[in-house]
Amino acid sequence: MNKSSFLRKASSLGAAALVGFGLTLSSAPVVSANPAPQLPVPSVSQLAGMLPNSSTPPAGAQQIVTFGDSFTATGGTVPGQAPQTEKGYQFKPTCAKDVRNWPHSAAAAAGKSLADWSCNGTGGMIPIFEVQAYVEQAIAAGNIGPGTEKVVFMYGGMDAVQWVDVAAGLQAAGNIPESEFTRMYGAIKNRIAQAAPGAQVVVAAYPEFVTNDKLCLVNPDPHNPIPLPAPGGDQIQNGLRNSLKHAAQVNGLQFIDTLELTRGHGTCNPDPNQRYVAGTFDPGAPSTMPAHPTVVGGIEIGKIIAKELYR
Repeated sequence: MNKSSFLRKASSLGAAALVGFGLTLSSAPVVSANPAPQLPVPSVSQLAGMLPNSSTPPAGAQQIVTFGDSFTATGGTVPGQAPQTEKGYQFKPTCAKDVRNWPHSAAAAAGKSLADWSCNGTGGMIPIFEVQAYVEQAIAAGNIGPGTEKVVFMYGGMDAVQWVDVAAGLQAAGNIPESEFTRMYGAIKNRIAQAAPGAQVVVAAYPEFVTNDKLCLVNPDPHNPIPLPAPGGDQIQNGLRNSLKHAAQVNGLQFIDTLELTRGHGTCNPDPNQRYVAGTFDPGAPSTMPAHPTVVGGIEIGKIIAKELYR
């Protein structure tokens, strides 16, 4: 297979993976053999100043501070249930978070205070820079400061630049070159060290979604999910994990392999209480958003992450 045909395949698989992770095709990146272009966006500090808080964050430095997209925030409402949400701190209507998501569960399991700066769609609006702007907002709010222990990111599924790294890793058998995505984590590490010298920056992988190149998106019978072929799904899922792991390792950050730690708990697990991620129609496994962590999944993933943070 020549280079251009491989990249076309990787781009197609990347788009399929984005749909599988509950994201929209409109946000799916087009993978190119060329380096990611310089984006005409404001500086991080300027962008942070353009995003006033919509609600009041917790007062002072928090022991755990989290960032991520909708797989972290799970901002939505379980059909037929009353909302259990916390308003987002960012000035963005999609930033409401479910209080049973993995950040809240991890903080509860570890007995730590929390500022959850996750937000549905993080990275899709402005790749690389949006999450850094949220870090700046968290620092300005005092949530990242002396006394902060862990700053945890489950981030990259919406970031087009990250998907360039996934394609590079698939093409070169895991040999991912230095990129804007890896440099982003270097900048974040340095900025957090300035504000909270004792804090550890942690990168967490996404949980399992695809199992053995199969997805169970439509599950009318809770105990008999319907597997659909998803050729290349495991390859892309592993590629996403490997890209995040690489970015962590290059910058000397802790990496939590949430994918490996949730194996068998994807959309095709026959026990709805063991499905940590729901299908698009999966009434037996309640979730705040289709094709996102279930309520049970958010709680269990949080326990897993808490154990890894404080082992």
